[in-house]
Amino acid sequence: AVVSTQSTGETGDIVVQSASSYNSGYQQGHYFIYNETPTDFFSASRDCFDKGGWLAVPMNQEEQEHLQGMITSDAFVGVADYYEEGDFFANTGNTLVYTNWAQGQPLNSYMDEDDADFVVMSYKPGEVDHGQWFTRGST
Repeated sequence: AVVSTQSTGETGDIVVQSASSYNSGYQQGHYFIYNETPTDFFSASRDCFDKGGWLAVPMNQEEQEHLQGMITSDAFVGVADYYEEGDFFANTGNTLVYTNWAQGQPLNSYMDEDDADFVVMSYKPGEVDHGQWFTRGST
């Protein structure tokens, strides 16, 4: 699942071609689109870039709540640490000013993977950890 965003004033609106696969909406000057198509981190990043945006990086609690209200499965956010383990960065180039880590996160492993460098927003509606972040591999 992919969440993408772009600033409303820079490149215009993103045209949503299939309402069944996308949820969208504005929040604090950003336009967010959620694509339900399962993919890996790098393909999701490229898809967002091709649409004039980037994987979403919530900048505060309001944007976090907006995004977690849009998702219908676990979704990559634009945060990773694949350059330097433990040094998380935002793919937008902005400073990472907000995080929403689940208890015990971030970890460097996910299931049987040794290196979990990518951040996913959890989809668990009605549970306390809905929307919280955890690390995983690129797929």
